[in-house]
Amino acid sequence: MSKPLSRQIVIDHAFELASLESVESVTLTRIASDLGVTQPALYRHIGGIHELLKAVTLRARELFVEELRAASLGLSGKMAVRALAYAWRRGGLAYPSLLTLPWYVRIQGDRELEFSVEEVTEVIGTTLAALDLDAEERMHAASLVRIVLHGFNAMEAGSGLSPVHHDETFEQLITLLWTGLQGMQGVVRTGRRRDIDSDPNNVERVLGDGAWD
Repeated sequence: MSKPLSRQIVIDHAFELASLESVESVTLTRIASDLGVTQPALYRHIGGIHELLKAVTLRARELFVEELRAASLGLSGKMAVRALAYAWRRGGLAYPSLLTLPWYVRIQGDRELEFSVEEVTEVIGTTLAALDLDAEERMHAASLVRIVLHGFNAMEAGSGLSPVHHDETFEQLITLLWTGLQGMQGVVRTGRRRDIDSDPNNVERVLGDGAWD
């Protein structure tokens, strides 16, 4: 190695492996071999594989939040949602293996990881400022957007097809998503809103209401 081993070097290399190859490539054996050090040397800088994967997850989310903020800056309404959706999709296409990171680290109960998810949701919520929703309802809607976009990314990454095959579907998804978000305003105002997180039928109902304008 040309530089002394450090925690930052270990995390940087793990992030590169996860981005260019797969999360499965991120092992202490592989990293030690690539960096020309022993595994005990790694433990002086990283507590173990879970701590390393957590650090990679936090790095990925930090970059993701920056990209989402930049994409929707200065926009509002459906234009903001569309810009954010495309930024989300670009992130999924650029780092497909990073989509699986939450399966390898336990988010619930880890305040740092929970906060990183909340930060993504808050950025999405900012793009929904034009909707007639209070703060709690906006975060609820943002969680729905996050789930929908993550689901599309996972489908696209696992399809094995060129992204161009999914372009039309993605546009249709954005239209449906915005229509549903518009419809949520009416649902809230009439007092008919139920918890969409616990009632899948309500998601379908909400996405069926409203109008694209």
